[in-house]
Amino acid sequence: MTAGETGAARFAEPLSLEAVRERVWKEPAGAVLLLQREPWQHEYAGGLWSAQPAAVWCTVLAEAYLRVDAAEAAFDAVDDAIDLVSGPAGAVTDDVRTALVPVAAVWADLGVYIGDEDAEARCHVYARLAERVDDERRLLLAGAIRAIAVYHHADGERGRRWLERVLTRYQQIAGHTDAGIRMLTSGLAAMDDGLTRGEYRPGSREAFRIPVPGGMVQPDVAAPPHHYLASRVRLHRPYPAAGAGGRT
Repeated sequence: MTAGETGAARFAEPLSLEAVRERVWKEPAGAVLLLQREPWQHEYAGGLWSAQPAAVWCTVLAEAYLRVDAAEAAFDAVDDAIDLVSGPAGAVTDDVRTALVPVAAVWADLGVYIGDEDAEARCHVYARLAERVDDERRLLLAGAIRAIAVYHHADGERGRRWLERVLTRYQQIAGHTDAGIRMLTSGLAAMDDGLTRGEYRPGSREAFRIPVPGGMVQPDVAAPPHHYLASRVRLHRPYPAAGAGGRT
């Protein structure tokens, strides 16, 4: 068998986006190894790889990296996805804007995850995109993630109030039994805990194992993982309220 035939055999497995998502959930290290090879770039990759834009696969790779706790590599991959969507000119057309929304969800989440000082700005970009595509659930989710960035980097109490407002609006559009309500309520409880104790403590689930709702791996914003927001809240200490002095 020639080298080309070996490569063709390697990528002959019919992997749809759904199948790769499943691998990211169940075997993230294997998904990373698979996606690092950029099989969609090879002429022998087959229709299922080429059926999705390269930006989609780069975003899935970013989420796979996060699920093996490799946040910096995830950041690089999602930056590649943004470049691929916007193109060399960086033009943001309606089509580009729609394609960027799940990429921006992952981008914002990673900013919060690693404690990036620009996390709030990243969340603001995500919120603007969600607003432009008229997706209120996404807009509220972006607001919830942004509240966590404020809680970590600007003012813990203000971040908590922000998340409380998001919860109130979410209840108005989704009712009190929606999965998003449970996620938001859990996030608020984690903030209350952090503000009361003045410290943070890990949750019962490792944060890197919980993907952002609205990304490529967990695309359904109406069915978010219950522990998602709380897992992000608990990653870092709440920032002292204005006038309370510097970060401890």
